[in-house]
Amino acid sequence: MKSAFSRSICFFLLGLILLSSCPALDASGFEVIRTTDRFIQALEEEYQGIEDFTARLTLSGLEPPVEVLVEAISEPRTLKVQYLSPSEMKGQFFLLEKDYLYQYMPGREIVIKKELTRSNIPVRAANLTPDYLLKLISSDDLEVNLIGGPMGFYYGSGGRNSLDMETSVSSFNDETEKNETFYDFFLGSTYFLGSPEGNYVLEVIPQVEGYQFSRQVIKFSPDSLLPVELITHFEDSEGDPVRTIVRDAKTNIGLKRESLTELPDNAEVISG
Repeated sequence: MKSAFSRSICFFLLGLILLSSCPALDASGFEVIRTTDRFIQALEEEYQGIEDFTARLTLSGLEPPVEVLVEAISEPRTLKVQYLSPSEMKGQFFLLEKDYLYQYMPGREIVIKKELTRSNIPVRAANLTPDYLLKLISSDDLEVNLIGGPMGFYYGSGGRNSLDMETSVSSFNDETEKNETFYDFFLGSTYFLGSPEGNYVLEVIPQVEGYQFSRQVIKFSPDSLLPVELITHFEDSEGDPVRTIVRDAKTNIGLKRESLTELPDNAEVISG
């Protein structure tokens, strides 16, 4: 005769099977996305109507902490990242336009122009804009996993939906000891039970060399699907990851490409 514990495990496994076979709904009746492919599809659907994006980003894990203003236009793809603090960096900016990266340094009155590659994109800012986000998560060079959501219950079954518990959970929840994991040897999946603060959580891991980061974990608002936080881990870095908090995010406010791409008249443009 089965023990109470064995019966509990059987009912638990049955519940997981049933959950994975039908869409999950929240209290208001809206679908709660539970797979990576469905989440990427939802992002594409939501972002296709975004023409421009602006937000203030605060980056911790750096000394001193940094605050920047991000302004982006989807078509043609244009991105400007302007430093607001600390005071010694205020006024500096990066401009990504077409195939080039421009870096303005007001103290020296120069603009450094470089060919744009994945190794020099300001990833802690660019990877939070809708247009660059879609390009990021659609790349074949990256492993992309949905590892958390509003219901706080996700599982991996290999491939794009797999979940690495040792590296993933600690990134978006500082109180990892309160989370529980369960490995089912029959279904071959790892389950996570915990609350990632009601946000969707996406993990991005490069599979090829050349990227600045070794791993990124991105939180998304369940309502707008806009990013609210980015945790960036760097290769060969012994320090803490850099956390980027998104504030005052707005879309379709009528940004003008001419104003974003205008370079200071008195600055000398040199090739870097």
